[in-house]
Amino acid sequence: MLIITDYTGATEALKVADLQETQQLGQVTQLDFTTWNEESNLAAYNMLSPRCLVELPETGDLFRVTENDGATQGTYYSRSLTFLSVMQDLDDKMVHSLITGSQSLQTCMNMIVSGTKFTYTIHDNIGNHDFGDEGFGNGHGLDLFLNTLSGSFNFEWTNINYHIDIYRTVGRKDAFVFVDGDDVSAVAETQDYTTITTKIHGEGKHDDNDKPVCIYDYTNPNVSIYGEIEADDFQSDSITTVDQLKQLLPSKVQSYPKIQYTANLNTFGKASPIGVENDASIGNYGYLRTRSGVDVNTRITAKTLYLQNNHSISTVTFGNLKEDPAMITASLRANHNQTVEEIKQIKNENNHLATGVAASITALDKVGDVND
Repeated sequence: MLIITDYTGATEALKVADLQETQQLGQVTQLDFTTWNEESNLAAYNMLSPRCLVELPETGDLFRVTENDGATQGTYYSRSLTFLSVMQDLDDKMVHSLITGSQSLQTCMNMIVSGTKFTYTIHDNIGNHDFGDEGFGNGHGLDLFLNTLSGSFNFEWTNINYHIDIYRTVGRKDAFVFVDGDDVSAVAETQDYTTITTKIHGEGKHDDNDKPVCIYDYTNPNVSIYGEIEADDFQSDSITTVDQLKQLLPSKVQSYPKIQYTANLNTFGKASPIGVENDASIGNYGYLRTRSGVDVNTRITAKTLYLQNNHSISTVTFGNLKEDPAMITASLRANHNQTVEEIKQIKNENNHLATGVAASITALDKVGDVND
């Protein structure tokens, strides 16, 4: 059951099925469900309209409708709906002004939330960022927040409806130990090698002749393992010295494979079967241990809650994990040594077999020979 409010301000209780909440670090939370036009649900069903809101009664979280699809299901007409957290409303605000040069996060946030319902709290000490002549502004509020501010100032965030909390890093350390077969199941793994890069060319601000005032080419040590794989060239008008490029460019190269695990998580009221109290909040760090020998310190980056199952089962995404190339190399060498020994053994067995076959053929050739 959800509480729906239409744009006139009227509210009703809405019966729903397949209620699913998807949370992802750095993204707006999404709510999906289906509903239908049976008589006892008809008043709320008819309130499904542009800009309507639904509220999760258990948490008070508010979501704004973004998609509404309908189809006949037996004697009823069913609708599949997608709602996004009211954080999405920040995109209703168009920032028309532009500020340049070095700016504080507070100044930028004030530009975004001015004239809206939104408030914010900056919980950690976050230094200024130089936007150069490119400046900051001239865009939709949510886009500026997600795609410019979070990367420029290097922060993470959470929201409770119209209030945004900004941190250097979300989550806490050692918050869980999930063990395959106990409190997690169906552990799956995805490895992505397509994003590996080992080299990048960087340029700072361009002068009046469109020439960069500083240039630097960075090569990661893992080039000795994977070879030269060039990332997209980097350029920023906020950078005016080689030292700035030297500090920044290493973060623009991903010199390792990305490994991501997903698992079905059984959440328990107090503790897992192994006696560890687990907190599966987005951003938390902890350990994942599987039957195949994986034992990694990881982080929860996404979670899907199936809310009509009383929160008993959810799907959790861990990662992306950094796999150390040195460990990959060591594993490959160990595997190579084992393979060499196995090949030697196979060759020896084949040689013995060939010798035995040759002896048998010689003996058969002599069968039927008659001594004079």
